[in-house]
Amino acid sequence: MVLESLLTTPSTELFQSVLLPFIFLFAVFFGTLSMINRFHNKINIVLAIAFALFALESPLFVIVKEFFITYSTYAVIIIFFVVFVAGAVNWGYGRITDTYYENVSPSQRIRKLNKDLAKEYKELDKVRGDPEKEATARQHIRRLKDELDIETGRLRH
Repeated sequence: MVLESLLTTPSTELFQSVLLPFIFLFAVFFGTLSMINRFHNKINIVLAIAFALFALESPLFVIVKEFFITYSTYAVIIIFFVVFVAGAVNWGYGRITDTYYENVSPSQRIRKLNKDLAKEYKELDKVRGDPEKEATARQHIRRLKDELDIETGRLRH
């Protein structure tokens, strides 16, 4: 009887009423199990599939299905907008900070360069043994030292 109703249901309705909510429930269960980090990844997949299949038969599934179909579009738009605005603000703040430090007095610029140089030395200590990352860190240090020499030369004159 269940198989007959599944076979006679139009594919778009079946997709929207069963498959999408199942995938959503699977993702929620799998994500939760992965965050708990109690089992191996393959066991998490099997458990998430089992939980999602059990949820298909529960009244909770109807609630999740209706909520998911009704509000998922709105949620995606809102999440996109929030992430976009947060990224734009973060990018703008970074640009403003860079512009400020490019135009401030040489002594402040020297302090910032020394701070960046200390960070790069710490990064160099972290990547010891990896030739490519070590070479990149050394290039950054060389660039910062060159900038520091230029700034200290401006300060003396």
